[in-house]
Amino acid sequence: VTSPECECVGGPAFGGYFIPGYLDVRVSGVQDANGAPFIGITSPNGTDVKVAPLREQSTGLEAATVAFNGFPANGSWVIKLLDASGNLSTQTATRIRIQFGLIS
Repeated sequence: VTSPECECVGGPAFGGYFIPGYLDVRVSGVQDANGAPFIGITSPNGTDVKVAPLREQSTGLEAATVAFNGFPANGSWVIKLLDASGNLSTQTATRIRIQFGLIS
């Protein structure tokens, strides 16, 4: 899906620290990390991926995937905290960070 018209998910981030195509989501300050057993990630083209996150202490979640390798990076990414049934979890968080490498 790589094209000269856009930058795409795929290059290693942080000078090669991550593998190519790796997309990482970190959520900090989650009210109840156990109440969000999944993180939903939606790309700008509407592709949805549901990932089981790792818990970081009692209020942090981190999820990673290579499912978006080659996808256009420009546009709106949607990050959702999901309950065990895959429905939107009623949570608050203080910060959500998404990071990935780019190829063009």
